[in-house]
Amino acid sequence: MAHANQQVSDREIIAQFEAAAAPYLTASEIAESVSISRQATHKRLMALHEEGRIARKKTGRTVGWWLNSSDG
Repeated sequence: MAHANQQVSDREIIAQFEAAAAPYLTASEIAESVSISRQATHKRLMALHEEGRIARKKTGRTVGWWLNSSDG
């Protein structure tokens, strides 16, 4: 589901995970790839997490994000 007033689609964000060689990505890595701010990326990732499309784990100050195995 695309969120209102956003130039980057959820599909574009999900595609970053699908293309990644790493098992997880950070909001900063995704923000750099899709050219939106880290804060905006974090909000989008939280929405996708609440929808059950991605998973997350916080380790210290870093949050790792990855696709739920049922998404894709």
